[in-house]
Amino acid sequence: MLPLMDLINHGNAGEANLKLFRDDKGDYIAYATRDIKKGEELLHTYNSGCERNDHSLFHYGFVQDLPEPRLCAQDLPDGNLYDDSSHSEADYDAGGSLVSEDEVQRLSAILAAFPSTEAEDDRLLQGGSWLDRLLGRKPVTDEVERLFVQYRALRKKTLRLTIDKLRANLAASKAEL
Repeated sequence: MLPLMDLINHGNAGEANLKLFRDDKGDYIAYATRDIKKGEELLHTYNSGCERNDHSLFHYGFVQDLPEPRLCAQDLPDGNLYDDSSHSEADYDAGGSLVSEDEVQRLSAILAAFPSTEAEDDRLLQGGSWLDRLLGRKPVTDEVERLFVQYRALRKKTLRLTIDKLRANLAASKAEL
């Protein structure tokens, strides 16, 4: 049964319909968390780390465009893929420990260091524009390259959204003074 369970796709907390775990005796157990319709795909949450695209890409081979994306661990002040950071997204909320102009600058520097813009990545993923074709730029067709361009684009989007959130929180805190 284990090789079959490895084929069950990931679903985030709200969309997962299956729980998988290993009991004290070493047996694997699966159970539905709600009624499942005939033909509906079975989904389980691999782990909470999958909410970060660096984790989901490097451990499981996929990225996801979530409604509220989380910064990649490598973009947190002391984070990396293999060690838990002492920071989280809550630190970017109003009154959080990372709501500062220095953090805006740090994240902005990361964003500026990318070799392309979000719009350029989107064009690559969608086949390029007429100008891209004229200049000989080829759209991304290789699936592995496509996955990494998607990762890069989503990482930039998350950085931009976090910077916007920080700026809004900074402006709100200044208005309160």
